[in-house]
Amino acid sequence: TAAGVRLPGMEAAPFGFKALLMEGLPSEVRGTIPLTLMTVFFLTVFMQDSTGENAFPGDYRNGLIDFGWDKQTTEWQNRKRAIELNNGRAAQMGILGIMVHEQL
Repeated sequence: TAAGVRLPGMEAAPFGFKALLMEGLPSEVRGTIPLTLMTVFFLTVFMQDSTGENAFPGDYRNGLIDFGWDKQTTEWQNRKRAIELNNGRAAQMGILGIMVHEQL
């Protein structure tokens, strides 16, 4: 962190944008980057609308697990969707607060 706090074994880790450079990474980590990027790509593709049955943007249900969503009323679904959006916004504001606090 900017305060100089380091986990054991990470004392020599670079700070800031220097941590993103490939040259500073150990060879074990550099070897896993292609696999990591490939995994992220395939998870993104498969989580997107692969069935063509999404009811709204961000609907990642695939027809296997529903947990009773379709049995609820439209008002209930809209209320739960609004609650989830507000929770996501609150989480983003919390992360922003952590980042601002880190820079002060």
